[in-house]
Amino acid sequence: MTLLAATLPGRAASYLVTNQPGWNLIANQLDGPNGNNIRVVIQNAPIGSQVRKFNLATKAFGSVELLTAAGGWLPGTNILNPGEGIYFSNASPASFIMTFSGNPHVPALPLNIGPNPVLVARQTNAVASISDILGYNPPNRTVLYQFIPGAGHDPNVFASPNYTIYGLAGGAWITPPGQPTNIHVGESVWISGFATASQSPTPPPPLSRSPLPAPRMPASTSSRSATRSARRPAPAPPSGSVISSHPC
Repeated sequence: MTLLAATLPGRAASYLVTNQPGWNLIANQLDGPNGNNIRVVIQNAPIGSQVRKFNLATKAFGSVELLTAAGGWLPGTNILNPGEGIYFSNASPASFIMTFSGNPHVPALPLNIGPNPVLVARQTNAVASISDILGYNPPNRTVLYQFIPGAGHDPNVFASPNYTIYGLAGGAWITPPGQPTNIHVGESVWISGFATASQSPTPPPPLSRSPLPAPRMPASTSSRSATRSARRPAPAPPSGSVISSHPC
C-alpha cells in the first residue's frame, strides 16, 4: 500500500492511499465537513468494491458495504470515524488511489483495547508508531500485525507472507523485524495486548466462518521459515457478501 500526502483546494487536509487489487487494511483519519458516513468518506471506488469496518466497542466487524453502479454504497449506513480499522476490497484488477479529505481530528486517547486483537489506526493523518495509536507505551507480550497487500494475500491468515508480525517480549521488540515505527498514513493494523504470560489470546474476528489460528508471538527465524512454507486455502467470503474473482 503506497501512501502520499496531498493538498486539495477547499479542504483543511487530505491524503492519498493506493490500494492494491484485493484486500487492503485502511483508515479514515480526518473528519469530513459533512460527517463520516461511508458515502461521504469514500466517494469514488471501483464498482463491486467492499468495505468492512471493525467496531472497537463490540470487537467485531459491522455489516458489509458493497459499491453498486445504481445505488452507490449499500446499505450505506457505516460511519468511518478517524482511527477505526477498515478492510477495503478493491474490485479492480489494477491499483486504485483513494483520496481522504477533511478536517484534522482531535485524538481521544488512550485506547482501551483489552487483551484480545483489535483493528485500529492513528486518529490523525501522520505516520505512526504503536504508541501513537494507543496513547501509551505497549505492555510486554503485545503483538502487532501489519498487512502486506498483494495478489493472493489473505487478511484472514495471520502469518507470512500476509502480515509482518511485531512482538514485544522481555521489554524489547523481537528482531527481525524490530519495533513497528512506520505505520503509514491511512493504514490500520491489528494490535493484541496480553496482561499476563498465562493468558491465551483469541484470534481476530474473521471475515468468514473458517477457523483462524490464534495470534502468537513471532517465532524464531527457523520457525518463521517453516511458517512461510506452509500453505492454507483462502477462507470463504463473508456470509451475504460478493467478492467477485479477487483474492480475499
